[in-house]
Amino acid sequence: MKKIYMKLSSNSIYFILFLIILTLLSSISLFHKGILFGHDINFHLYRIIALVDNIKIGKILPVYFNYLNGFGYGNGLFYPDLFLYIPALLNYLGLKFELTYKFFIVIINLCTILSAYICVSKITGKKSCAYTSMILYAFSTYRLSDMIDRAALGELLSFVFLPLVVLGMYQILYGEYKNSYYLTIGLCGICFSHVISLYLTCWFIILFIVFNIECLKNKNRLFQLIAQICLSLTITSYFWIPMLEQISEIEFLFAHQINNINTVPFISIFFDLPQFNIFDGYFPSGIGFCYFIIVLNYYKQMKTNRFAFCLMILSALSIIFCCSKILWNNRIFNFLFQIIQYPWRFYMFTTVFIIISVTVIFENINKKFIIYVVTVFIINLLIYHFSGIYQTFSNDDNFNFQIVGGEYLPKEFNLDLLYNYQNKDIDYYRDNEKTFVSIKNNLDSVELPLIYYKGYSACDSDKCYDTYKTENGLVGVNIDKNVTNLEVSYTGTKLYKVSKLISIFGIILFIIYVRRYRGMIVNEKNIHET
Repeated sequence: MKKIYMKLSSNSIYFILFLIILTLLSSISLFHKGILFGHDINFHLYRIIALVDNIKIGKILPVYFNYLNGFGYGNGLFYPDLFLYIPALLNYLGLKFELTYKFFIVIINLCTILSAYICVSKITGKKSCAYTSMILYAFSTYRLSDMIDRAALGELLSFVFLPLVVLGMYQILYGEYKNSYYLTIGLCGICFSHVISLYLTCWFIILFIVFNIECLKNKNRLFQLIAQICLSLTITSYFWIPMLEQISEIEFLFAHQINNINTVPFISIFFDLPQFNIFDGYFPSGIGFCYFIIVLNYYKQMKTNRFAFCLMILSALSIIFCCSKILWNNRIFNFLFQIIQYPWRFYMFTTVFIIISVTVIFENINKKFIIYVVTVFIINLLIYHFSGIYQTFSNDDNFNFQIVGGEYLPKEFNLDLLYNYQNKDIDYYRDNEKTFVSIKNNLDSVELPLIYYKGYSACDSDKCYDTYKTENGLVGVNIDKNVTNLEVSYTGTKLYKVSKLISIFGIILFIIYVRRYRGMIVNEKNIHET
C-alpha cells in the first residue's frame, strides 16, 4: 500500500508541475506591464467594472445601472456574466484591476488545459495521449488569438468547456453512458460563457448525432442524451428564458446590425503566426500548419477509429463553413448562421475536433514533433508579446468602450439622449441602482431617464405601477394623477424570477443524477473486481 501511495503521489506531483508549466508558458504574454490591447478588451473590462458595482450593492443585476450616464444597459440579459464575477470579486477584495484581469486569464488557461486532459484521458485511459492533448490545446493558435489579439473573453471561456461536450457525446454514443453528465457540464459552461459559441455547439451536436444515429437505437443511450439536454436547459434557464422574453417583446439593434459576411481566405487557415494584415481586412491567426501535418501523419489510424474519424469529418466541415462563399451566399445557410457575424468562429471547433481526434488514436508520441509544435507556438507567443500594444486601463465615460456597437439597445433609442435629455415634467437623481423621480405636474403617465428593458419597477409609497417602452426607447410608467414621487429600479419580470427557481431545481436534479449514476458505476466495478 505504501508503494502504491508513493507512486500515486509521485504521478500527481509530476502532473501538477506539468500543468503549471504549460499554464505559465501559455500565459507568457500576460507578464508585461499594462494590459495587451485586444479588439474587445475595453468591452469586457467595463463589464467587470459593472459587476464590481453589483457586488458593492449586494445584488446581481443584468442591467448595468452604472452605464451610459445612469440610463442603464441590459448587457447581462444577453451576454452571460456568471464567470466574470470571479475577477469582479477579486477586484472588490482589493486586487488591482489590471492584475485581476490577468489572473483571470491565467485561471482560464489552466482550466482549458485541464479540460483537454480530462477529455482525452477519459476516452483513451492513456496518460501519454492526454499529456499530448494538453500541449496541443495550450498552444493552439486560434485560442491564443482569442486571448491576445482579439481579447474575445466569451470564446476563450468556451474553449474550457467544449472538450467536455465532446467527452459527454462520446460517453453517450460509444462509451460508458452513465458518465454522460459531462455533456451537461460542458453545455452549461458554454451557455454561461458565450451565446454564439453555444449556438454553434448545438449545431455540431446535431451533426454528431446524425453521423451516429444508429448508436441511439440503444434506449439507454437515447435516454441519457435526452436527460442531459433537459438538465442543461433546466440549469441554464435563468439566463436563456429572460433573454428570449426580452427578444420576443422588444426589437433591439443587433437585429439590424448584421452586415455582409466576409468568408475566410482558405490559405489563412494554415497560418500559425499572427497575420499582421496580410489580407484585406482583419482575419485572426488560423488553425496552424502544425495540426494539418499531424492529420496527414495519423490519417490512416483515424480511419479505423470511428469516433476519431467522425470528429475529423466535423473539423473538415467547420473549415468549409469558414471559407465557402457558395454556402454563405445560400439563403438558408446565411439565415441560420449570419448571427455569428464572423465565419472564423468555426476555427474553435476545427481546433478542438482535430486535437481530440488525433490524440485519442496516438500510439507512440513523436517527441521531435511535439518539440517542433511547442517551439512554433512559443515563438508565436513571443511575437505577440513583443509586438503587442500594452496599455494601462483607465475608467472613463467613453460610451463606445462600454457598449461597442450598442447591440442590446432598443432600436428606437438614440445615444444623443445621453447628452441632452430633458424632461420638464420631472426632476430626478440616482443612487446606485435606484432612480428617484419627483413629478412636477399632475400626469397619468411619465417618461423616465432609463433605457427600457422589460422588468423595471416604478413604485411610490403605496403601490407599484406598470412600465412600458416609450417612442424614445425609454421607460414609461402609467401613474395616478396624485403621484409626486417614484422609486425606480430593475427588479426583473415574473418569468425572470421563476427562471431562477427553475435553475436551482435543475442544479438539485443534476446533483441527484450524478450521485446516483456514479454510485451505480462504482458498485458495478466492485462487483466485477470480486
